[in-house]
Amino acid sequence: MRLRICDFLDALAASDASVLSVAKILRQLNTTSTLGWPDHDAILDAYRIINNDFFATVQVEHALLVLSHCVHDVSSEETTFMYSAYSSLLSFVEFFSLILCEEGN
Repeated sequence: MRLRICDFLDALAASDASVLSVAKILRQLNTTSTLGWPDHDAILDAYRIINNDFFATVQVEHALLVLSHCVHDVSSEETTFMYSAYSSLLSFVEFFSLILCEEGN
């Protein structure tokens, strides 16, 4: 299912350039090796991109796609994916708290 979503976003990115960045990161989060196993290096590199700066630059709808992927990976049996997803979700919470603090001032 996740790869079909990536295929759909890739096709959509061909006609809507605003989707390109989220399509690329979701594709990278779902990268597999030639043997069909998750490509740990590529996936962990993608998670390193998902930080406060990432959330400050993407559209809300695109952030929601990435956040849903993170929520899914928090339940992963692969500890490194679980931790990386958790870290990205924490980055979102920190980013959102900064927005709330700015609005409160």
